[in-house]
Amino acid sequence: MNIKRPFWIAYKVYVLTVFFVTLIPFYPIFVYLLAKESRWKRCFVWQVRWGKVVLFFAGIKLKIEGKENLPKAPYVIISNHASYIDTFLMYGIIPEFFVFMGMAELAKFPMFGRFFTSGQNIAVNRSSRMESVKAFKIANERLAKGFPVALFPEGGIKEQVPELANFKNGAFKMAMIEGVPIVPLLMFDTHLILESNDLFKTIGRPGIARVKILKPIETRQLKQEDLVPLRERTRDAMKAELDAYYGK
Repeated sequence: MNIKRPFWIAYKVYVLTVFFVTLIPFYPIFVYLLAKESRWKRCFVWQVRWGKVVLFFAGIKLKIEGKENLPKAPYVIISNHASYIDTFLMYGIIPEFFVFMGMAELAKFPMFGRFFTSGQNIAVNRSSRMESVKAFKIANERLAKGFPVALFPEGGIKEQVPELANFKNGAFKMAMIEGVPIVPLLMFDTHLILESNDLFKTIGRPGIARVKILKPIETRQLKQEDLVPLRERTRDAMKAELDAYYGK
C-alpha cells in the first residue's frame, strides 16, 4: 500500500466535511435568496463568500491568468473537467453572476442541490434527450436575459483525465443560437488536488489550482455547418494549452 494513501484519504474526507459543515451556517441565507429570481445575484455574492471559506480551510489557492479575456455578458463559459472541485471553483473564477449547467445528480446533493432545484442553476439529465433539450432551452433563455452560462462540454469526468475527452455540441449550439462568445478556460492540477471517482484509490492534497482563461471566440454570423468546426477548433486550442502545461 502506498504510504501516502492514508493521508490522501484523510484529506479527501476532510474536504468533504469542510464543504458540508461550512455550508450549514450559510444555508438559511441561500434558501431565502434562492426563493426569488430577483435575489439570485445577491445569492451569488454569498456563494462566493462561502467558497472562499471552503478554499481557505481546504488549503486550496486559486491562481488565475487571463481575467482580462472575460467579455461583457452574456457569454458561454466552457471548461475542462478533471475533478469534483471544478464545479465549486467556478465561483472563484467568474467574477459576476452566472448560471451553471451541471449533471442532474448535483440536484440530489444535501443542501448543495438547492442551487439547482431552486432554478438558479440548471441540472442536465443527459440520459434523457427530451430533458436535455429542455435544459438547454432554459439556458438559452438565461443567455437572452443577459446572464453568462457555464458548463463542461466533456459531459462529465472521463477516465483519460487530465487529457480532454471529446466535446458535446450543446455549449456551441447554444452560443451560436444567441450569437454570444464562447470563453474557454482551463483548470490545471485539480485532479491532483482532489482526484475523483474512487475515494480510496485516488489522490488528494492541498495546493494551488491554476486557471487560464483564453480569449473569447465569437459565434455571430456562424451557420449550422460551422458547428462541428467551431467545436473542434475550440477543443484543439484548449488541448494545446493542456499539452503545453503538462509538457506533452
